[in-house]
Amino acid sequence: MPDLPDFDYRRTNFNRDQLLSFNTILNPTKKLKIKWLGFVNPTKKSFYRNTVQDYNIKSIQFTNTEDYELNKRINTYFTKVELQYDINRQSSLTYTGNLGSLSRHDTGDLLFNGNNTVETTEMQGYLTNHNFTYSYKLSDREAIVSSARLIAQQSPLDYRIDQYYYEDLFQVGSISDVYQRAENNLQYLGITSHYVRKQKNSDFMELAFSNEYKMQELATDLVLHGTDGTDIRPSGFSNRLDFGSNNAHIMTKYTIKRRKWEWTPQLHTAFIHTRLRSYGSVQSRNNLFFSPRVLAKWTPHRKGKLEATLSFQQSSADLMEVVPNYYTTGIRNFMKGLNDIVKLNNSGTVLTYTHGNMLDKFFANLSMGYNILFDYISTRSVLNTNFNLNEQLVLKNKKTTFYKAQFNYYVKPLNGNLRLDIGANFAAYETSISGIGNRKIRSGSHEYGLSYRSVWKYWLNIHTGSRMQLSSFSSESTNRLVNTYSFLNAFFKVSENIQASLKNEAYRFGSFLSEVPGTYYFSDFSFAYDAKKIKARFSINAKNLLNNRHFRSATVTDTYRSLIEYRLLPRYIALGFDYSF
Repeated sequence: MPDLPDFDYRRTNFNRDQLLSFNTILNPTKKLKIKWLGFVNPTKKSFYRNTVQDYNIKSIQFTNTEDYELNKRINTYFTKVELQYDINRQSSLTYTGNLGSLSRHDTGDLLFNGNNTVETTEMQGYLTNHNFTYSYKLSDREAIVSSARLIAQQSPLDYRIDQYYYEDLFQVGSISDVYQRAENNLQYLGITSHYVRKQKNSDFMELAFSNEYKMQELATDLVLHGTDGTDIRPSGFSNRLDFGSNNAHIMTKYTIKRRKWEWTPQLHTAFIHTRLRSYGSVQSRNNLFFSPRVLAKWTPHRKGKLEATLSFQQSSADLMEVVPNYYTTGIRNFMKGLNDIVKLNNSGTVLTYTHGNMLDKFFANLSMGYNILFDYISTRSVLNTNFNLNEQLVLKNKKTTFYKAQFNYYVKPLNGNLRLDIGANFAAYETSISGIGNRKIRSGSHEYGLSYRSVWKYWLNIHTGSRMQLSSFSSESTNRLVNTYSFLNAFFKVSENIQASLKNEAYRFGSFLSEVPGTYYFSDFSFAYDAKKIKARFSINAKNLLNNRHFRSATVTDTYRSLIEYRLLPRYIALGFDYSF
């Protein structure tokens, strides 16, 4: 689905939803409250997308085209109960538990570089989650909150495509279809206890202890079904591993307030025992992590506040980052992890200045930050027209920087608020591509926006503005893209019982791949009438009044640039009726 500012993904969502829900609140006694929620949600969805992806990295040059239609059937069953018992004035006990089941059947019809392919995905999973919380108020200034949580989850998935694109990869022929079975199971048990105390001089202290046990089981099995009925399991494309960890944490935080200054030093210490077992091979690590953080606040005058944060963090790789062999994540993509339990370190700082607040005539917020990942997980890729192999690896010193500013000014002659947004993000890192080697990537994005929102005291108000996004990736060459978005929304309040709105949008994208940039216009209208005497509400919603049937967007990444076209829901009108009783 398009990842665009304010774009309503429901424009691309051809669906038929049914929902049956129940909920109730009971108070058997003054001390006990019971909340219960349950729902059943069978859904059918369709999604249509055409994609052109262009790869142009030195000697690697090819273009892929995809015409894709996805049909989903999803059945969701969920129930949740919450019990709250007030033992006395100082203590209370709360239990929250839920149980959910999700079954999914996806069928994708794909025309890939002119070849017809059908891919199917079947999943039947469940999740149960239980949380107990006990709160005890020691005094008016201090309290202890303790909790225990249990999670169990299973999510088996079957994936199949009826075409064979990997003869160059596996060096075998006469294959009728490709199948992968994946199982990802989780068991989790965690206990936490927090002690908080507020001093008489407004200083604040927090101390927390926790222990978490997590066991994850992952199994993937890639099978090539031969035309003669044989099954071939390529070496290095199946996984069977157990990934367990026991994490003991201590967190201490103390806030010191002195007139215009506030200091909050914080230290998070963790001892983590991690164990990875794969096909009889066992790795284990005992790591001691220190993650200090300091937050400082200074209020130089009544409307100004300066905040600074300096932090250092240590962490370890998660399950999908340690998978030793390849597994498929789609028709063209295979991924594998590090096969190692690595320790990652990063440090960063953020500086923010705030002037005034949102209710003032002038309000501004400026911030900037810098982060360095001393160790980060990148990828080594093998790029091919029919498949991509992505192997994760650890590299050093990824640097990111951001700047952000927002200015709000109330213009009295216009009876409205002008807002200016300026932002930029930069990153410098490395990836690796087979046949080319390590690539130094520099990415950047800039965003500029200007908007106006009226606060007129009569039947009409408007909200209008425009934004520009500039994105770039530089390595052997530079790819740039400029997208713009404009909007004009009108809100009508005819009376206390009648409201209406008209929403208008325009999108325009940069040009490449021999495409002329296009502008796409959307207009939606809504009307509502509140019949308060009978506790009812009548509504009319008209979507896509201009009846756009397709929508094309453009993106750039560090490996390719693409055009993506989505099929949109045609113009339609929906009638609504709500009744309260």
